[in-house]
Amino acid sequence: MSDSFSKVMELNSFTPIELNHYQYAIIEPQLCPDIFKWCYTYAIDNPIFEKIFEESPFQSIADGPILLQLNDINPDFYQLIYDKSMHSPIGCFLTSSLTMNELLQQIRGRLTANTSYGESLFRFYEPRVLNALITVLNEEEKINIFSGIDNLIWWDKGWKHFSPPQHHEGKLRSQFQWVISDQQIDNINKFLAS
Repeated sequence: MSDSFSKVMELNSFTPIELNHYQYAIIEPQLCPDIFKWCYTYAIDNPIFEKIFEESPFQSIADGPILLQLNDINPDFYQLIYDKSMHSPIGCFLTSSLTMNELLQQIRGRLTANTSYGESLFRFYEPRVLNALITVLNEEEKINIFSGIDNLIWWDKGWKHFSPPQHHEGKLRSQFQWVISDQQIDNINKFLAS
């Protein structure tokens, strides 16, 4: 396991309205079929979202995850998404100093990982494995994988929060392909089994 400095924190109290501090959400429409209806019902202006798999090797996957901008959304939306998050692993919420397009490119640039079996889809934003993933990453991997993300929050048997270490030198790397070792995969599986 990593002896990293940045760790996942349990949030003892977190309310639906606090979600309004998060600028973006990564949501899986297959796990939250009402997301588009909610967006158009509760957005003050037209909702802004992008399909993450579009313009990626996974663009043929129907109903892939979306990056949703949470600005100008009616507070009732936060209650719906909060409740749904607690009952289904629909996604995560994040803050970033990047624009929507810059963040989208960062996320798309991290959709694959190399394993001993070849290249695989890497859903680093998946709530069921985020805690395990963060636990096995070293600080450099956290910087590269979560590049451009300032704060991340998700539900997995409680609300979790993670502030990734920040990239301080030069430009952000728009592409990063993580090479995940068999040991890291084993450690993630052991964490999930515990």
